[in-house]
Amino acid sequence: MADFDPLRDDGLRYARTLREAGVPTRVTSYVGMPHGFLSFPGIYHAAPQALAELSAEPRQCLAD
Repeated sequence: MADFDPLRDDGLRYARTLREAGVPTRVTSYVGMPHGFLSFPGIYHAAPQALAELSAEPRQCLAD
């Protein structure tokens, strides 16, 4: 989750709702990153890490 995202609080509320419903949920906060930073992996240092985590998460869920 981007630290400087206007939708950040909505995402945190959604994660809390999922957890309360018993859905395994993980939230990672990327400090200093703006909304849409994933689209610019050559500019934002955290984008490659975030993309790797996003692509690994579904594989992990399917393996469980």
